[in-house]
Amino acid sequence: MSKLCFLVLAFFVWVSPAKSQSFFEVLQDLTGIGDSSVPDELETSDLPDAQPHSSLASIEELIIDFDALPPSQNLQAQRIILHGLYKETARVFSMEAAVGEAIQFGTLKVKVHHCEMAPPDKRPESMAFLSIADVKNGSEEELIFTGWMFSSSPALSALDHPVYDLWVKNCVIQDK
Repeated sequence: MSKLCFLVLAFFVWVSPAKSQSFFEVLQDLTGIGDSSVPDELETSDLPDAQPHSSLASIEELIIDFDALPPSQNLQAQRIILHGLYKETARVFSMEAAVGEAIQFGTLKVKVHHCEMAPPDKRPESMAFLSIADVKNGSEEELIFTGWMFSSSPALSALDHPVYDLWVKNCVIQDK
């Protein structure tokens, strides 16, 4: 779409009656961008104040305190089933871990912080909050992923690793 817009704008610049107009002037004429007249309904005083983004001191600030959150309708699971792909051999592995436990998959260290699933009367969905580190040289860990993964949409927030793929298959509620 952007290539088409660029071609259309380039055409208008080429056929412009006033050849002295620059590309940006033609763009402004066609789109109205840069026009100083702002409609009353778009006054900037009505917009919320932007807060500066602060840098994070450590990864611990990203970890959510799930006990402090309001209760949800989702079912809290005690275990998770993950599938992992080893790209060099194209083999898929199934792994199971408890919430709060860290497991090893190749050079990846996967820590499961939280796992929940939708109630039975809703669309099937399992979601997990994971942190994944790549263990290099046996001891040095490099955090490569922290966030939510969803079983119904594995590409929504996927692990980006040259050798491994990892996705959530299901959350498991243990019978007591």
